[in-house]
Order: sequence, then C-alpha cells, then structure tokens
Amino acid sequence: MFRVDPVTGNRTVVSGAGVGTGTNFSKISGIAVEASGDILVLDGELLALFRVDAITGDRTVVSSSTVGTGVNFSKPKALAVELTGSVLIVDETLKAVVRVDPVSGDRTIVSDSTTGAGIVFNKPRGAGVVGLRAGICGDGTLDAGEQCDDGNTIPGDCCSATCTIEAAGTVCRASTG
Repeated sequence: MFRVDPVTGNRTVVSGAGVGTGTNFSKISGIAVEASGDILVLDGELLALFRVDAITGDRTVVSSSTVGTGVNFSKPKALAVELTGSVLIVDETLKAVVRVDPVSGDRTIVSDSTTGAGIVFNKPRGAGVVGLRAGICGDGTLDAGEQCDDGNTIPGDCCSATCTIEAAGTVCRASTG
C-alpha cells in the first residue's frame, strides 16, 4: 500500500514491502481512513479487514474468520466508515452489507435478501456513507442537540450562543415571522 503525493506524484510505501509488521496484504479491495487517522484495508483474498498504523505501517487484523464473530466474508468488495466509527463492508457473494465493530471485529448483516426491504442486491461492489450533517450552532437550522437556532450566536435573544434556550426572565426579541 502506498501514498501518492497529489502535487509531485511521488509514491511512498505506507505498509508492506518491508514497511510495518503483521500479515502482508494479498489483494486489496478497499481502503478507508478512520477518524483517528489509522487506515482500514479490506483484503479480498485473505477475507480480512486490517487496521494500518499510518505512521509505522504496522498491520493488525480487525475482523476475519478468526477475529470477531458473525457471518464470514466471502467476496468483500468495498468498505466505508460510518460516523459512529463502525465499518460497512459490501460483500458480492453474500449480496450483503455487513457492519463490523471496529473494536471486537464482530460482523452483523445490515442488509441482504432477508434483512431490510427493497430491491435485492445483484453484485454489490461499492460502499459509501451518507451521514447526517454536523450541527452548526447559529446557522438558522435546528440540528440534533440544539434547543434553538435563531441564525446567530448573539446571546440575549432567548436563544443562547450555544443554541440553548436562555434562562427564564430573558427579554426575547419580537418574532420576525
């Protein structure tokens, strides 16, 4: 696995070929980056999900037939990291989306021909996560975790600078409709 500098085009080995310790990759079928900066690598031949330390290149198995419980990978094709940190794996032979716990390696079917509704996967090959947008206090949109959002972060107008309702007794400005 290597890193390409988008400006110069130079390539640097991140893991493998003498860089890092752990089981060598056989056939990489997907790569994603965790919030921590560690790299997740899906190996379609070894049927395993690896975590790669972005600094040392060390490889550890996160999930495989011997690490974690649940359905085993059959022909994993792609992965994506959810906002929660869990990993979604698309498996072509299982015709399923499998959630992997990034700590235990446990695998759970999220969607297949018997779990969930809608069209049945034919040959799923890609993965992506569409998440909820991060709440931004003061943007005028009431997001999860906000009690109010009046479009500004100015206190004294019943909605505080942290998007919480201000204390009783606060004189609120008139509604603008």
